[in-house]
Amino acid sequence: MEKTYLGDGLYAECDGYMIRLMANNPSTPDNEVFMEDWVFQALLDFARRIGWLKDKADQQEAEKKAGADGATV
Repeated sequence: MEKTYLGDGLYAECDGYMIRLMANNPSTPDNEVFMEDWVFQALLDFARRIGWLKDKADQQEAEKKAGADGATV
């Protein structure tokens, strides 16, 4: 799979087993992190705990409130 730019100098690719994150230059990265699926799930759980990632029910509720207020999410 080709490398995908995520932003802030971070690139990602997947070999079908692990996600590889590369910092700065994907050809010669300064740092690399390899995440198995369970580590990625732990990262998602962390994002939920700190409020960066909402559960689907929370997202639907926010969309309902935004619709009632005339705002967009």
